[in-house]
Amino acid sequence: MSDISPVYTEMRDTLLAVSPETSSMAPTDDLRRVYGVLIDIGFEVLFTVAAYADGTTSVYNGNGGGSAGLGDVADLAMMSRAMIRSVEANLDEFKPVESTPLPAFGRVRFTVLTYDGRLGVNADGAALIKGQHKLSKPFAAAMTIMERARQLTAAKAKGAEAGES
Repeated sequence: MSDISPVYTEMRDTLLAVSPETSSMAPTDDLRRVYGVLIDIGFEVLFTVAAYADGTTSVYNGNGGGSAGLGDVADLAMMSRAMIRSVEANLDEFKPVESTPLPAFGRVRFTVLTYDGRLGVNADGAALIKGQHKLSKPFAAAMTIMERARQLTAAKAKGAEAGES
């Protein structure tokens, strides 16, 4: 993986520090235990997809680039909430964690923010990609969110080049 930017690690720490008290999130009928999910994807470039029960969605890469405020885009907010529901449906896959180190190359770290504390698991990226892991569905959602964020960033840049505001 490429070098990790201090901007990235600062943003990731901020995402991990979100708490239900500071964000006014409370359990709902469809999300009783989970209020946030971070998925750190350790492939060629490190990416983190963060989604919260209130629709807040962000994507950051290890180089320091990223997109925040994606929850304002309706389809991304829906994808994020579906990703969180999928994680909550598979909480038996997770164990309590005290620390959340970045994943090694080819690995994916799931960090789940629950009202009772943090849970986590490391998974093999190849198994997730092939659909051979119980967490393949939320992983696929994270990859779709990343691609959609890339499309939005590219469209925004193209609009700026054309002189649009």
